[in-house]
Amino acid sequence: MKSADSLRRGVKLVGKTLGESIDFGKDNFGKVFKYLVVGVLAIVVAIAAAILLGLGVGVLLGDAVGGPGSSAFVMGMGILFAFAGLTYGTASLLGGMEFVHTGKKIPYFTSKNIWVALKWLIFCGIVTVLFYGGLFAMMLVLGNAYSAILNAVLNLVMIVTGIVLGVLLYYIYPELAVNKRGPIDAIVTSYKIAKNNLWETTMMFLLVYAVTGIIFGIIYLLGIGVAFMVLLAGLAVQLDATAWIAVGILIFIALIVMLGIYLIISAASYIINMKFYRNVMAKGEK
Repeated sequence: MKSADSLRRGVKLVGKTLGESIDFGKDNFGKVFKYLVVGVLAIVVAIAAAILLGLGVGVLLGDAVGGPGSSAFVMGMGILFAFAGLTYGTASLLGGMEFVHTGKKIPYFTSKNIWVALKWLIFCGIVTVLFYGGLFAMMLVLGNAYSAILNAVLNLVMIVTGIVLGVLLYYIYPELAVNKRGPIDAIVTSYKIAKNNLWETTMMFLLVYAVTGIIFGIIYLLGIGVAFMVLLAGLAVQLDATAWIAVGILIFIALIVMLGIYLIISAASYIINMKFYRNVMAKGEK
């Protein structure tokens, strides 16, 4: 009975959220999309700056430091600038989500959002290193005989746990954006909200991520398929250097278009995420 009531509430909340998201998007979708574009540009600019600065200093110090030393310096600069770009890109995303929640224009890079993004990315980096480091250690211990079996089991487990964690951690980014919580606090709070609204959250998660996952999959397969066919055709007819440059430009344009579609869908999903979060929190306050 309790589950049935929760499901009915979930259907109402999902319907209400979708309606509010459409209404909000009519006048503000472009603004949310701009937050994502600015975030991507911050990452691209940071990486480009790292490459240029790293190569320039590497060339100047090449004779003094040596080849390996120059390569290490360039790599270090790349990682540092890329991380800075990710931090500012995430801060812009949080600003966009905060804009959806409050309706008030938020600067792209506020100091609070930059600090929240920095802590979150450091946390994600540590978790990623520990997870894959542990996985690699397990494969070394088990050896090649069991590595394939372990890989297959892990893939299955990751699919199931990915769905479970996706539901329980659905409110992490809203908590980061709205309440400026730290990583652990945001995870704990998201878990509590999802636990108290389990079926509602599950319905919204499956709806949003099923639709976006299908669209992303189609875009990815079409993009990769077209690029592969163009390359095969080019090899078959033995294009000259000028024609290969044209092919490269076309593939680059296709990638830009794919990125644009990805950002459009992401903007829509973030609007839905924030509107659903607002409705869930409002329901809890009644």
